Parts: sequence; structure tokens; C-alpha cells
Amino acid sequence: MRHLVNFGLLFSFTALAVTGGLAYFQPFSLSVTNIHIIAGFVTLVLVILHIVARVPYFKNRMTKGRQRISARLQVVIIGIACGGLVYASINNQPPASWLIENSCNNSNRYSCCYIPKALCANSTHQTLQS
Repeated sequence: MRHLVNFGLLFSFTALAVTGGLAYFQPFSLSVTNIHIIAGFVTLVLVILHIVARVPYFKNRMTKGRQRISARLQVVIIGIACGGLVYASINNQPPASWLIENSCNNSNRYSCCYIPKALCANSTHQTLQS
């Protein structure tokens, strides 16, 4: 089971990274987006299985931590950092906004639709419905 989860994580994360790169550097593609969503879901399930299989290890590290910084404090720091990144992504704050501003879809968003730039200025997701 352990090797199945590890190799599954390897392949699903590789697909997630490749499709994420394609989505960032190339114009929008529905097939790339579908593969990215499926790979993300598979990666999430495999990460959960990976963590559940290692609960004794995590319990041992949390109770017997003898480092300079305790294991609990490390978990809190990492949690705050991840929470801050999620908050920045949701509210379009740096560094998330810097990445989006440089993506192919954002820089070419007016060249692929028939709506003048002035009409699209208030929304980044407006397209012409036919």
C-alpha cells in the first residue's frame, strides 16, 4: 500500500505541476484545466492516505520533540504561513497577484475576446456570449 501511495503521489503531482505550468504559460485550454482538476483531486486523496498511514510518526514527533524550536511551534508557524498564502490568493494580494499578472491568460485576455478593453476593465472574467 505504501509504495502504491508514493508512486501515485509522484505521478499525480507530476501531472498537477505540468498542467499548472501549461495553464500559466499557454492560453486557456479546457482539457488542460480538466486534467489539472482531476490530478489535484487525486493528489489530495493520496496525501490524505499518506498522512493517515503515518499518524504514529506525527504523534511521536509532537510529543518527543527535542529541537531548538518545538514541533508544535513549527506546525503553528507553517500553518500561519499557509493560511497567509491562502488569504493572499483569495483577496488577490501579493505574491498571488504578481503571479496572476504575469500569466499568459491575464496578459492576453483582451486579444482573445471581442469586448473592448474599456468594458472589460471592471472584470477579469467577462467574455462575449454568443
